[in-house]
Amino acid sequence: MLEKINYAADCAYVRSAYACNAVKEKAKKEVDRFVHEERGAADFIAIILIIVVVVALVVVFRKNIAKLINNLWDKIFKDAEEATSDSGADWNTTSFT
Repeated sequence: MLEKINYAADCAYVRSAYACNAVKEKAKKEVDRFVHEERGAADFIAIILIIVVVVALVVVFRKNIAKLINNLWDKIFKDAEEATSDSGADWNTTSFT
């Protein structure tokens, strides 16, 4: 009986060692494929460069961008104020019932 248990344990050990080696080999192949794949790296570098350029432009022109945004907001609120004042209705006293 002890021989059967030892044989079963040996078989389980050999199978698990084979499975571990298979997993190691597959992981190694995937890492090698990832390292040697150039398209992904080129796309990644291109995206990083675009982000760096955009951030640099924002830093250089931040005062001009702030002026532009402030002017746009002022114009929007001025136009909205004119549009509501030209209606001729006094919203505080007009009853809609």
